[in-house]
Amino acid sequence: MRCALSLIVLLTLLPVELLAQAGDGRIYVRRIEFVGTNDVDDDVLRQAVTQLEGTFVNTTELERSRIRLERLPFVARAEIAQRPVDGAPDQVDVLINITEAPAREYRVGGAWSESQRLSGYGYFVNENFLGTGQRVFAQVEASEFYRALQLSHTDRFVGTSDVSRTLELSLRSFDQLTADTTALEGDLARLGLSYSYRIAERQSVRLRLVLQDAELNTGSIVSSQLDE
Repeated sequence: MRCALSLIVLLTLLPVELLAQAGDGRIYVRRIEFVGTNDVDDDVLRQAVTQLEGTFVNTTELERSRIRLERLPFVARAEIAQRPVDGAPDQVDVLINITEAPAREYRVGGAWSESQRLSGYGYFVNENFLGTGQRVFAQVEASEFYRALQLSHTDRFVGTSDVSRTLELSLRSFDQLTADTTALEGDLARLGLSYSYRIAERQSVRLRLVLQDAELNTGSIVSSQLDE
């Protein structure tokens, strides 16, 4: 009799508890949509959003999501609005209107000086390579005595939204320091790998590994500048 009474009480209270959860007054996010952008993959933008679908609306997380989106170099502005869902008074869709910023930049130039003679340089950077949110950078420098190449690739979201990875390659070669010095041949190569982990909104921890190889040949005559 006592077991039967306990079962009746449990069956009586269970629907009430479920009703209390369903009618708790909270508004839930059914779906998050991005509008106004065609050059960025949807998954890239979602990495910066801390408000989750299927959870209740959290104004703090919505504001944090807006700030993180606007920190992306290819996003100029992010505006967040809520749209009620027909037939579901406790649900909304979150609409995020994205205003894109220029993601690509390039520059070329040249100069002449008595010490370096004729020199030139050029660089290219794409902050949103092929819509993936990854950064690609290339730079070339050259003169009569000096040549350099720098390449780098950054994946801003590796596994989670808090981890980024950068791979760098640098090649340098020179025949002499300036037009006034004697021959000095050198080749420098550097390969770097770094990971960055965000521990707070404006703080991160970085781990970097660098491999470097250098060859230097001063020749049979060394100028007085190098002796010093």
